[in-house]
Amino acid sequence: PKSTQNFLIIFLVFLGLMLIPASTFAAAEAEKKPERAIVMAAEYPGVQIAKDEDVSMDIIFHNKGRKDEDVEVWVAEKPKGWQAKIKTYRYTVSGVHVPSADDKSLTFEADPDEGVKPGEYQFRINARTLDGEFRMSKIVKIKVTADDGKAKEPKGVKLTTS
Repeated sequence: PKSTQNFLIIFLVFLGLMLIPASTFAAAEAEKKPERAIVMAAEYPGVQIAKDEDVSMDIIFHNKGRKDEDVEVWVAEKPKGWQAKIKTYRYTVSGVHVPSADDKSLTFEADPDEGVKPGEYQFRINARTLDGEFRMSKIVKIKVTADDGKAKEPKGVKLTTS
């Protein structure tokens, strides 16, 4: 009958529309992305710590482009009396590979020397793509506070026996 034929035509058109757009929309979305676009962000641009504590935070690279990028990264400025480095979970590094449409994180670590006084300390982290097309710079401020004079409880397990 005619109604079954109309239903079959409508169903086939609907099925065709459901299958085709997935790849079409994905290709259109990829075309909207620029060829190259990479940014760097400090997880916490400002932190406060007690005297003699250290700092460890993520430096995040967002690749919003269609091309994979290799990025050099380094601590460009650090205050006197501090040690600072960029690391992975295991190594001190000078660069990172960031695939297209992906994020990668490195760890910024800063350790004060023993005599560092309370105050605000500024670090500059620089990065650039290998061809120098993209240059990035972030400031991280660390405020060191004075001890409050109280004895600190040791970390870990506390056992009391009798």
